[in-house]
Amino acid sequence: MTEGSRRPWLVVGGWLLTPVVVWAVAFLGGWLGAVVGASLRSPAAGLAAIALGALTGAAGGVAGWVWVLRRRKRVVTEDRAVPRDRSGRQAPRQETWDRYWGDKSVVWDVYPAVSDLLGEITRALPDLRGRRVLEVGAGTGREAHTLAQRGATAVALDFSPEALRLSRQVSPGVRLVRGDALIAPFRPESFDLVYHQGLLEHFRDPAPLLAENRRVLRHDGLLLVDVPQAFHVYTILKKVLIAVGRWFAGWETQYSPRALQRLTERAGFRCVRRYGYGMHPGLTYRVAREAFRRLGLRLPLEPSLGPLQPVYNAWHGALRRLERSRVGPWVTVTVGVIARREE
Repeated sequence: MTEGSRRPWLVVGGWLLTPVVVWAVAFLGGWLGAVVGASLRSPAAGLAAIALGALTGAAGGVAGWVWVLRRRKRVVTEDRAVPRDRSGRQAPRQETWDRYWGDKSVVWDVYPAVSDLLGEITRALPDLRGRRVLEVGAGTGREAHTLAQRGATAVALDFSPEALRLSRQVSPGVRLVRGDALIAPFRPESFDLVYHQGLLEHFRDPAPLLAENRRVLRHDGLLLVDVPQAFHVYTILKKVLIAVGRWFAGWETQYSPRALQRLTERAGFRCVRRYGYGMHPGLTYRVAREAFRRLGLRLPLEPSLGPLQPVYNAWHGALRRLERSRVGPWVTVTVGVIARREE
């Protein structure tokens, strides 16, 4: 199918997604209204602030989405959005992540991983004493520091010096290594566990990354891969921002639970467990917090909604129960696979 023949379908698909985008932005507006409404003494005034925020968000969503569809004159291809390393393979751009991590002054102002990586790792490896574990594309590597405190020999690998700068603020208990995830500076079969979150989705071809993970894993070692889940409103918002060149990470994809499992199995692993987690706090609050930060205003990592806090807690409690159900990995914002290396 040619570029020209694809374009009408892209436009039609874009218009069909308009109600979803409007809902998402209206939801954000409603939460912003809730933040304002929490400071009002009158419940009626608080509800009015939420409604006004939702309506304003919906109007802004319609206007912004129409602008995207009308002003975008061509499709930005993945090949142009993703740089190549010296070997010709497509890989994330280091300067993108240096800029992202360099914008953070202290590690405690960065949200931890969406998924409960520590819970998943300890479920798979209850006794961490003496285990050698490697986090690839570690970022702040906070989970690695906790694993070290629990007796593991932890190593964090990242190509960004800014990420390693933040990781040093956590503790001195982790060996920090600056290097390339596709050419890891470790001997074969060096680790009992290799894990990464928020990394695989930035590779156009993830097979070399998984092959390198397998190389440094011991026989019968465990691999944990954690990525964005495909069937979520996060994917829609991300694709819009990628299309207009405003996504902070450049190019990025996503996976369904089944697709991620098949990918790891093709790389020589046997799936042990699939899981999914939602954002807590939610995406809308995180977006609002970042927007206020750019305006010079600081919101706490966790929302405080005053009299509306019980409603917020009940909502997220229901989401937690959904995450733990069989359908959880298909509706959450992240999906992960724990797999065992096979010969």
